[in-house]
Amino acid sequence: MTQIRKKVKKTPLSKRKYNNTSRSEKSAQTQKAIIEAFIALLVERKGGEVQLQEVAKKIGIAQRTIFRFFKDKRALHDAMDNYLLGYLQSSTQQMETLHFVGFAINAFKLFDQHESLTMAYVLSPFGQETRVLFRKKLTQLMIARIAEEKKLRVTAQMQKRLALVTCLVNAKIWYDLREDFGYSGEAMGDAVGWAIQSLLDNCEDEV
Repeated sequence: MTQIRKKVKKTPLSKRKYNNTSRSEKSAQTQKAIIEAFIALLVERKGGEVQLQEVAKKIGIAQRTIFRFFKDKRALHDAMDNYLLGYLQSSTQQMETLHFVGFAINAFKLFDQHESLTMAYVLSPFGQETRVLFRKKLTQLMIARIAEEKKLRVTAQMQKRLALVTCLVNAKIWYDLREDFGYSGEAMGDAVGWAIQSLLDNCEDEV
């Protein structure tokens, strides 16, 4: 008997779809971990030199992995600068919802909550190179907010007085008081809020 073979129609295999989402997320997490490890080591060294092999060792990766994301140490510094700048800019958005004294008090609480980032801002090369430019921009924003709240006429003399007031909202003051006296950000915020309110009340009397 002749066996009849049925032809089986072969269906084309569906093309396998690769999901790059998890890979991208993993890369972003690794990059973030490298930056944060670099920041942590800078804080430990109080702004001193940090080697890339130390960063790799801290998070348990090979040093060559760092070079997949950052071509050299300068590139890692630049990435850290952008990371810190994002943190600083987000903190200034509170002025849109808080009155100035409340913003000042809360700023010191945030310094505590983001301790490593704040210390890196104070101690790192970013702080030395960029703080002046950032502070100028932030100072103008704070002066404008105070003038709006207090209905002050910002003369040249008043500008100088308000500049002094805004200098009290400063991560360097948080760092110095923390190091010298061991105060928490909350304790410092209350004292700074009292000082700012006292100065502003006096400004109002002299307008």
